[in-house]
Amino acid sequence: MTTRITALGLILGGALWAAPTFSKDVAPIFNRHCVECHRPGSVAPMSLLDYKSARPWAKAIRDAVISRKMPPWFADPKHGSFSNDPTLSKADLDTVRAGSRTAFPAPEGPSINTCFPGCRMPARTSP
Repeated sequence: MTTRITALGLILGGALWAAPTFSKDVAPIFNRHCVECHRPGSVAPMSLLDYKSARPWAKAIRDAVISRKMPPWFADPKHGSFSNDPTLSKADLDTVRAGSRTAFPAPEGPSINTCFPGCRMPARTSP
């Protein structure tokens, strides 16, 4: 009886946890912390504005985020906290880590992120 209950608990627990998806979970974090630099025409080497652009970089993103290399922040915490600190919270770090472990599962909704507050996306032109 105990074995059945334990097995059922493991099955149900696994069903309740799902890997983060790009659109719902990872993109909002990128919008808050990354796309100011990681967008076309900016200083970063790749765009993180959409799933198609971010997907090939999943392992590199995971490594850079776990090592706290990204997002960069060079202020010394001994001198206080700053309102523009881009450092990821533990929850955001865990979400990006889990999403990148599965190479960012395909988006369930629109794959284009909304722009970060204050930026203006260039108008789309047809070829």
